[in-house]
Amino acid sequence: MDRQYWDSLADSYEDDLLEISREDLEGALSEELNSLGEKAESVADLGCGPGSLLPLLA
Repeated sequence: MDRQYWDSLADSYEDDLLEISREDLEGALSEELNSLGEKAESVADLGCGPGSLLPLLA
């Protein structure tokens, strides 16, 4: 692991690296997530990061 590289990304990490839902302009990600379960089911977002996918899972 290159600590210096990751330290250099720290200030914009959440905005630049983990906002895949923001890049989903066609809605493909939200459509796929919606097809995976029923509204009454529970889910857990166990990934690393700020939880930017939680609104899609709620």
